[in-house]
Amino acid sequence: MKVKVTAVFDIGKTNKKFFLFDENFQEVHREYNRFEEIEDEDGYPTENLAALEVWAKEVFDNMLDSEKYEIIALNFSCYGASWVHINENGKPLTPLYNYMKPLKDDVFTSFNKAYGPEKELSRVTGSPQLGMLNTGIHLYWLKISQPETFKKNKILPASTSIPQLFIYRYSRK
Repeated sequence: MKVKVTAVFDIGKTNKKFFLFDENFQEVHREYNRFEEIEDEDGYPTENLAALEVWAKEVFDNMLDSEKYEIIALNFSCYGASWVHINENGKPLTPLYNYMKPLKDDVFTSFNKAYGPEKELSRVTGSPQLGMLNTGIHLYWLKISQPETFKKNKILPASTSIPQLFIYRYSRK
């Protein structure tokens, strides 16, 4: 009889992990992997999303075919501040943008001109302007720096973080 397990992907910035836990929350299987970063169109280091997705699919498919385990639940624990933008078919329009990617000052100047002074906006929204770590600033940056890509970004989840991207991928099957 197969052991009923919960599968968990724990995708960190450095280490990518996959675990199986039994019904008593005891770890019964684990796998670790690391991927070399790639560069976005500006030469800034970022996650190799294609390699990560291939690895995750292979690991998960292998466990689905396992004679030993029956997956009854799936969860994703991931760093979530980096965003990817996808088209209507769920294919990436952009690299997975690293939340540490610096933005030019003109992005903030333009944003503040359009939406109000930084201190006031941060006070009202409770969201300081922390570059790509701030989702609103990230989307504004995409809108002004890549308007054609921004226009193609029409479905939900069109702009998403890693955990939501994986949930989207695995819930469509």
